[in-house]
Amino acid sequence: MRVYTGLLFFLFLGCFPLNAAGEERSLSLRAFLSEVSRNNPELLSAHSQAQAASARVAQAWSPGKTRLDIERMYSPGFGSMGRAGEKNVSLTQELRWPSSLWLEGSRASLLADVADAAAQAKARGVLSRARAAYADYFYAYGGFESLRSSIEIMRRLARETEARYAAGRTGQTEALKAQVELSKTLNAQLLMESELSQARSLMNALRDQPSGTELGRPQEPAEPPELGDYESMEKAVLDSLPELRAARSSLRAEDKSLALARSQWLPDMMLQVRQRTAPMDGGNTWDGVVGFGLPLWFWSPAAAVREARANREAAQADLRGLQAFSRYELRRAYDRFSSARKAAQLCGTGLVPQAEQYSKLVEASYLGGRASFSDFLDAERTLLDARLQHLQAVADRERALAELERMLGRDL
Repeated sequence: MRVYTGLLFFLFLGCFPLNAAGEERSLSLRAFLSEVSRNNPELLSAHSQAQAASARVAQAWSPGKTRLDIERMYSPGFGSMGRAGEKNVSLTQELRWPSSLWLEGSRASLLADVADAAAQAKARGVLSRARAAYADYFYAYGGFESLRSSIEIMRRLARETEARYAAGRTGQTEALKAQVELSKTLNAQLLMESELSQARSLMNALRDQPSGTELGRPQEPAEPPELGDYESMEKAVLDSLPELRAARSSLRAEDKSLALARSQWLPDMMLQVRQRTAPMDGGNTWDGVVGFGLPLWFWSPAAAVREARANREAAQADLRGLQAFSRYELRRAYDRFSSARKAAQLCGTGLVPQAEQYSKLVEASYLGGRASFSDFLDAERTLLDARLQHLQAVADRERALAELERMLGRDL
């Protein structure tokens, strides 16, 4: 049993990356977020989609293709087109009604703003996920090391109880209980190692690296300052959140779509200029044609108006719903951050130091024969729980902070 636990301990010890000097390299939150900003495929894709939407604006303002027609008339045969009696060359341009063309361009500009806001929302969302992933990695890494430290103490405890049992100073129950506690802690470390692997894999995916790439020791995130008043924060979110900006631009684009649907009642135009070479009619002439597309099939524009009106009502409802949900998300993140920040402070300055001091005192008393085995075991459990609670509080604080920064669009 002792050989087995020792092998497991050194196996877990070897899973952390070391640099050439034998010291484990560290990873800061700032460096990780910077790498995600440079390499994340979702961010690159969102940026390209925004550029594509911006390029569609000029297309919407432009008329369609100009058509060139070349005619040969009164030719004596197919092979004698060059001797045709009449030769015509014409240019034809179809045009939207000017107000319709302006509405089309305005709608394209608004849709480009929607795409730009979506790209900003994607960027904020990816960076928020990255910060949350770093928090998960920090918790799992710290939890793994805390369990490793606890395992070392449990191993000393197991050796001590075995020595006492061999000397007849304690019963077999205590020796077996020490081994059981050691096995339970090793099992907890196995589960924590799985969480660590998952967090590492997600972080590597966010920075576009192979899932097994080592990251190093995460630095503890700096404690953030106090938040401002909630009302000012809510106003800032409702004014600047990219999702809301996109929803407002979408609503304005639907207004343009409704106006465009109504403009289908207006005629489109066709302009044509033609040069005729007709020796039989006395030589060269220039002709001009102006045509209009008449909306004779009236039910089609009427249906387009109904469709556009329904889409506009849906966009209005979407905007109201998004505003309400954004308020809820902000309140939830604000409350979670406030409580987790206080918990992290209490654990870091009170609970963990007190538990460490208590554990050392009880361990010394147990080795000196002044404390029971149960006292020692209870002290070690208390210390491990305190360390894990502190790590969890810091991770919860960072996850809530990531959500707040996503909504506010700035570092806190």
